[in-house]
Amino acid sequence: MNCRVLTCLTTHHCRLFSETTMTNRFSGLILLLLVFAAAGAQPARGLGQSLPAATLTGRVFDLDLDVPVEYANVVVHGLRDTTLVNGTITRADGRFELAGLRPGRYKVEVSFIGYRTHVIPEVQVTPGATVDLGRINLRQTALAVEGAEVTAERPRLEFKIDKKIVNVAQNPAVQSGTAVDALENVPGVRVDVENNVTLRGSSNFTVLIDGRPTLLEPSEALQQIPASTIQSIEIITNPSAKHDPEGVSGIVNVVLKKQQQRGISGMTNLTGGLDDKYGGDLLVSLRRGIVSAFIGANFNRMNFPGTRTVESWTRSGDTVRHVNSDGTGAFGQRFYGLRAGSELQLGPNDRLSLGARWGGRGGGQSQQADYREWREPGTDTARYSGYSNSGRGGGNLSANLDHTHTFGSP
Repeated sequence: MNCRVLTCLTTHHCRLFSETTMTNRFSGLILLLLVFAAAGAQPARGLGQSLPAATLTGRVFDLDLDVPVEYANVVVHGLRDTTLVNGTITRADGRFELAGLRPGRYKVEVSFIGYRTHVIPEVQVTPGATVDLGRINLRQTALAVEGAEVTAERPRLEFKIDKKIVNVAQNPAVQSGTAVDALENVPGVRVDVENNVTLRGSSNFTVLIDGRPTLLEPSEALQQIPASTIQSIEIITNPSAKHDPEGVSGIVNVVLKKQQQRGISGMTNLTGGLDDKYGGDLLVSLRRGIVSAFIGANFNRMNFPGTRTVESWTRSGDTVRHVNSDGTGAFGQRFYGLRAGSELQLGPNDRLSLGARWGGRGGGQSQQADYREWREPGTDTARYSGYSNSGRGGGNLSANLDHTHTFGSP
């Protein structure tokens, strides 16, 4: 009996001990979870989420020219996994700014077309700091491959501080035309249907050919120069005192192509269009030793036909006079010329050149119209026709003898 009671007491005591142990373990687990939850509710400073962001700044320069490099790429990579973190481009003054960087260590790469990539292997960024990388110099890329030649085409239109440059040689579409065709889409220059040129709204400008004045009117001079013989056209709207700019809206300087290849070379262009438009030019050049020479000829004809319809009326008291007309007309121009020249290289800094140019021009306009005239009130109608024709022409001859000396840098 006692033994049985003892057994029951012992069993009850064991069950009570087991329940107490499980309760303590469960309470400990809950306490541990509460501790972790409290820790997770606090900002994770170890991950840098609550730390203030940092900023990288600097300036990028061309090492050889000592000028800022605009639009250079600045890229930040993670130092451990080289992942892309951030990036930007430089402004006109070469400056850049990269904000919002987390504290840590990074690798910075600066690159631009035509330059070697500049790498900063490690940059330490601290919370809230602005790290100035200072001046970053980019070195231009130089190819060391023997026999390789690197060439680049100039843009068709360049803007300089004192002038605009139209690189006619880079525009194949105008090679069969004249200098007027090369200027049609240039800002500040307008060309009308009769190929008259105005610069900044004025026809009073000076035309130079290789820096020398011409005897013709500006539009006529430009109409007689084949575009295939032009290297570039310089448009100077604010000429200096050396060009005697008083009373003119600007200067147009036509730079002709120079013979560079040795031996004999030739070039010809032919053009044709609807309504009796055609032209062509021929140029033959010779270069041997210190002597070079050229001879060329050109011809250009342009015709602009059209139709015209006019309806007019005039009231005088109770009478209305009507005059209607229908007709056709045409305006035409033709230019032709011969040119020749030679150049003697006297030394490394001196050359003597002789040239001559002869040209002619002609053109005119014709109109034909049928008229019908009547009055109201009234029933009679008069019919008659009219015809008009006018023309003009002329020629020019110019020659030049020049001695050019190139001075060295002071």
